[in-house]
Amino acid sequence: MNPEPDRYWNDEGLVIRTVDYGEKDRIVILFTRRRGKISAIARGIRKSGSRFGTALDPGTFSSILMYRGRGLPHVTQAEIRTSCRKFLTDPPRWAVVSYCLNLIADCYEPESPDIALYEEVHAIFSLLAQCSNWQTLLMKFRVDLLGFLGIRPHIFRCAACGRQEGREVFSWNVQSGGLVCQGCSVQGGITEPFLPDLRLILERIASQSVRECQKLRFSRRQFFDLDRLLAAYYRHHLERKTPDWFSFSRRFPV
Repeated sequence: MNPEPDRYWNDEGLVIRTVDYGEKDRIVILFTRRRGKISAIARGIRKSGSRFGTALDPGTFSSILMYRGRGLPHVTQAEIRTSCRKFLTDPPRWAVVSYCLNLIADCYEPESPDIALYEEVHAIFSLLAQCSNWQTLLMKFRVDLLGFLGIRPHIFRCAACGRQEGREVFSWNVQSGGLVCQGCSVQGGITEPFLPDLRLILERIASQSVRECQKLRFSRRQFFDLDRLLAAYYRHHLERKTPDWFSFSRRFPV
């Protein structure tokens, strides 16, 4: 009889980042279904003919068997379920995958499992192959991740007083936590105009499912404004240097 059966466990996870370790090993950062974000070590993965193949490459969803010994858990088996590596030849889509992986790695706390977030990431990456409107999927993930982190911006009512006023009188205030009405916009913090069309798009992104959001379309100006405002919101509330999309995507020239 095995005296420590809980030292081995099966899970499924998304590989979000890897770091070479020693001469033959690699530390793998995973966002798993059961345990959230964890770090594990894959021994011998960098050896020629490694049994892991590409199952522990970033952007891959894999079934994983792990063993907990001293220090980090050890990955003992990994089998690919689905992979985003096919987007390596499609720079805009691979950039979307990489940006989302970067947000999870940098913003999400370790060992905070959230099945709903895991399933949303899986759904977005699955739709990415079918949907020409990758911009909306990217924005959907960024807005929803703020909700999963507990810092979703106020969109439907004033962040300061809770009033729901006409669309034309709202401004954006990062310090207050989102949209503020005309009366509250003069009470402190840096505010900037928030046009009615932008608010309508943000409301739909926040309230619709991933599949429903595919129908939304952005102008270049709308996408640029939302990108800038959301990046500033992440930086302020998480106190981390979260890049905006346009700066990040320059790493992936078409």
